[in-house]
Amino acid sequence: MNRVIIFALAVAGCSDTRDGPDAAFDAMSTTVRCDVSDPLSYAQPYCRNAMNLAIRYGTHVLITQAEVDRYYRIAATVYIAEPITRMAAATTVTDAYRVELTSTYGPIVNKWESGVLVTGDSLVDALFAEEGALSVSYPFPSLEPPSFIVVFPSPVNIYVVAQRLAAIPETQLLSNTERRFNDVTVTESGGETQLHMVAGWGDCPPGCAFFHTWDAYIHRGVDVIDRGGDPIPDWMVDAALSSTDP
Repeated sequence: MNRVIIFALAVAGCSDTRDGPDAAFDAMSTTVRCDVSDPLSYAQPYCRNAMNLAIRYGTHVLITQAEVDRYYRIAATVYIAEPITRMAAATTVTDAYRVELTSTYGPIVNKWESGVLVTGDSLVDALFAEEGALSVSYPFPSLEPPSFIVVFPSPVNIYVVAQRLAAIPETQLLSNTERRFNDVTVTESGGETQLHMVAGWGDCPPGCAFFHTWDAYIHRGVDVIDRGGDPIPDWMVDAALSSTDP
C-alpha cells in the first residue's frame, strides 16, 4: 500500500508574499551550504543535487548561486519532511565543468587546434571566452571530425550550451552528459511545486537493478506520497534515516 506522509509546517511569521517552497523553507530555518565558486561543493550530496537541478532548469551558461540556492531549498523541504527520499537525487552530470564538442567550423578549428580559446567569431566567443571559459584542448588530433574540450571555472548548464550551439555552424555536443541512475524532476504550477523522485540501487553503472519512487507536493507544507517500487533494503533505509539534515 502506498504511504502518504503529510508534513505540515508552522508558517507563523512568514510574509504573506512568500508561498510554495519559499514559505515552507522559511519555516525550517535551514542554511544553504553550497558555493558555486567552490569545486568541493559539487562533491557534497545535497549540493550536487541542487547543482544538477540548476543545470537542468537554469537559464544561464554557468549556473548561478541564486539557482542553486532555490533548488537546494526545494529539495530540502522534501528531504527533511521524509528522510527516506534522500535516496533520490537529480541525475549526475558526467563532468559539470567541461563541454565536449565536435566542430568543422573554420573559426573554431583554426584557433582551438592550437589551444587558443578566443576565435574572433562573435557567436563562439560569446558562448565560451566571454562566459569565462578557462581553456580549450584538442586531445585527439587523429579523430574526425575534430573534437575539443572547453573547461569552465564552475558548473555549466549543458542544456543552455546546446541551445546556443545550434546557432554555430558545423558544431555539436560530442556525447550524452548524463548518467541516469537516480533522478529528481521538478514541476512548478499554480503556487505548488511537485517533485518526482526516483531512487535506484544495485549494479547502477549500467543502469540500476532496483528502483523506488515518490512524489512530493510543496505548498505551505509538504505532502510526500510513496509510489512504490522495489522493496528498499533495511541498511539503505537506516542510512537515509540517519543521514545529516540538509
